[in-house]
Amino acid sequence: MADLKKVARDRIDQHAEELHALSQAIWRTPELNFQEHFAHTLLTKFLEEKGFQVERSFKLDTAFRATWGGETTSGPNVAVLCEYDALPEIGHGCGHNLIAEAGIAAGLGIKAAMETAGKPLGKLTVLGTPAEEGGGGKIELINKDVFKDVDVAMMVHPIIIKNGGAKANIIPDFAELELIIRAETDADLKVLKDKLYNNFHAAASATGCSVEIIPEAVQYSAMVINSSLIKAYEANAADLDIQFEPVRADVPRGSTDMGNVSHVVPSIHPMYSVGRNALNHTREFTEASDEEDGDDLTGRKSANFERGGCKDRGTGFTVIKATHPVWEQLLNLRTNVNSKDGMRLLYKSLLLLAASLRMKLHRRVLTFWLVLVTLGGWTVLSRQNISCNKNKTLSVIGLFGKTGQYDIGDISEHGAQLAVNDINSRKDILPGYKIALLAEDTKSDVSTGMEKLLYHLFECPTKVMVLGASTSYVTTYTAAVSRRWNLVQISFSATDPALSNKSKFPWFFRTSLSTEVYSQAFIKLMQNFQWFNFSVIQESYRLFTSTEETMKRYLNNTDITINTVETFDNDLENAIAKLKSKDARIIYVAAFENKARQAVCAAFRNNFYGPRRVWILQGYYSNRWYEINDTKCSASEILQVIDGYFTIAPSHYHGNDTVSKMSISDVYCRYKTLRNQSCDPHYKDNSVDDLQGLHYMPLAYDAMWAVALALHKTLTDLKASGSGGLENFTYNNTKLAEKIYENMQNVSFKGISGDIAFSPKGERVATVSVFQFQQNSGGQFVAIGRQKRSDMEIEWNNTRVYWPKGKPVSVRPTKKRLIPLPKEKYIVMCSLAALGMLTSAIFLTFNIAYRNVRQANTRTHARTHTFFLSKDCCLVVPA
Repeated sequence: MADLKKVARDRIDQHAEELHALSQAIWRTPELNFQEHFAHTLLTKFLEEKGFQVERSFKLDTAFRATWGGETTSGPNVAVLCEYDALPEIGHGCGHNLIAEAGIAAGLGIKAAMETAGKPLGKLTVLGTPAEEGGGGKIELINKDVFKDVDVAMMVHPIIIKNGGAKANIIPDFAELELIIRAETDADLKVLKDKLYNNFHAAASATGCSVEIIPEAVQYSAMVINSSLIKAYEANAADLDIQFEPVRADVPRGSTDMGNVSHVVPSIHPMYSVGRNALNHTREFTEASDEEDGDDLTGRKSANFERGGCKDRGTGFTVIKATHPVWEQLLNLRTNVNSKDGMRLLYKSLLLLAASLRMKLHRRVLTFWLVLVTLGGWTVLSRQNISCNKNKTLSVIGLFGKTGQYDIGDISEHGAQLAVNDINSRKDILPGYKIALLAEDTKSDVSTGMEKLLYHLFECPTKVMVLGASTSYVTTYTAAVSRRWNLVQISFSATDPALSNKSKFPWFFRTSLSTEVYSQAFIKLMQNFQWFNFSVIQESYRLFTSTEETMKRYLNNTDITINTVETFDNDLENAIAKLKSKDARIIYVAAFENKARQAVCAAFRNNFYGPRRVWILQGYYSNRWYEINDTKCSASEILQVIDGYFTIAPSHYHGNDTVSKMSISDVYCRYKTLRNQSCDPHYKDNSVDDLQGLHYMPLAYDAMWAVALALHKTLTDLKASGSGGLENFTYNNTKLAEKIYENMQNVSFKGISGDIAFSPKGERVATVSVFQFQQNSGGQFVAIGRQKRSDMEIEWNNTRVYWPKGKPVSVRPTKKRLIPLPKEKYIVMCSLAALGMLTSAIFLTFNIAYRNVRQANTRTHARTHTFFLSKDCCLVVPA
């Protein structure tokens, strides 16, 4: 490793003068975002001369990609990023000329080390990214899939380290503000933005003004710091005697579109000093970025930078280094690819590495992990060609959130297991095979869910499909990973619309309905009752904030508007108080069940309820959700608020002519019997029970049947073509995996939750019903509307709607009142009106009498009068 470092450093030193000249030329020719044509030409010409394969105007006019290596190896692709745009008026006040120099220098150093290594190490990419200053150039490159084949991204940034900062005490001379809102995480930013917007509107209202907020087209995401890359960077910095500000994962940084890159690939964005006390984005910083000290530090950072990206362990190219001893064991391991001990060691190493990364999991994480090391002739172990199935048991990974924020996993697992029992008892379904559900508790947590998934992927037996997960948040990550293992995944409760994106989740299906369906049904509910605006109170989770975004998209074609949106974490009292201050009438609650209880209790305590208001709540709460004692209100107090509330839920089927010959009542009773509870044999949508997540039990049951029928059809196809059986499935058998996916796409049957079929996006083709909770009917949910089969139209039965004290209206009604005019004013107004009518009559008579006269002149000895007469008017001008 030491020799390669020296090679890289020597190469950078060799070209030091040229690199400095690049920085100087860019500094002397500042160009604004998306206009960096000089820098683009300069840098691409230099890289081409140094042996890189250069693609000019790559995806964007002033972006470029320069690559080296990677032709004969499947090793990782390391990207070094350059920036080169300037600021208006002050030029390179952010030092992007130095960033460009550092990126080019690091590219030269890494290329030299790779050339000297004597064996293929991977691929090097130097990426020119324009428009960091306000243009979000990297975001556009992300959207154009530039980072799709990148495994890790790196760049550095010059800063000035100084105690204190600039004062924000300059009052503008006109009423226009341009603000930057920053927060530690994207979720925090959403909450902060909503609060700030509310403050603006409140200030405008208090002063009798109006306010217009125009958000930027792009939003910079928070930087996800890769701690292992930081450690490697710091270790190399010590060798070069570099003093720099430590980059800590728990400290938020200034906004940059590199943050968006870090959500796509593992990244670092360290800062380094340019040797002067000057604030960033100032003319003083512009001067500092042109001085020798700053340039020398840039060169040393480049050497440190390339050393963090290229490591030769004698066994291949590693992107990052994990410090745990088991990683060292793995690097030195010499064993057969089929060794179970080797599999377990790699699995444990990946988990340790996942913990050390301390970063958000994303779509490319698993691929990134699995190319960390090339051990001699090893192939990546995730792509085994040999099945470890010893019998004809087909194993399905079950991811259930039994604990955590919304613990519906237990009841969902029972529903799925009941389906497995029914499937295995059928001789006509998967003859000769049995299905085994390997259930795990994800605790509704991404890291736990990923750990459980990885465990089963690395352990025997080979799995054929994934069921779950319970929450949308966990599902978005597991579904991205399962596809890379050639596994179809189907969920019974994930509702996030993002999961419909086939480019990200191509092999994902669900028996639950997307919130898009519920949003459209909600709009139909508003239109049915002629409500034209509503307010939203939502928990700060992606699942709920995405619902608001979806609603806004559908509202564009209607005359319905959102009055206000209150996003909360724990400050529910404040959120409810704001709704009350705005006299919200129709309130849509987007929150988990426990937070919904707290919100309703806060409404009761603030006296924010009554006949003028109506609440719309989520349809997946337990039927007696209001009776759980975890608030400061009693059940009766909560009922005073929510009586007559509406909810939207899937339309369940109650017949027994299903694929399993079971009705929803049968399955429901079997589950209740398992819990030693009494069973209602006539269970319907409006049944009353205290089981949280009961609505998801039939969805999990039907999801398991979808798995079985897709596998059964695949088995039939294999037998027809003489291609063996399902026990030969491996994670590397793409052809068989695609056959399973195709058959899942074509699944069609009648389940206990209704008809099961999937759209091309993997969405269930199903219907919803609208219910009203009616306390006067014994606390039942009464169906008032059902969606038609063919479209989103809903058949309403408004005769079943119950209004305790009259139908609420969405806005404050306009009251008309006759105000009598005082007698004196009445006489004056009548007199003026009469005089006006008399004057009009005189002029009308005059016009008629002189209608044929065009002009007449009359002269006296004292004055002259000129009359301009026409058919329509008369103008008298004294002369």
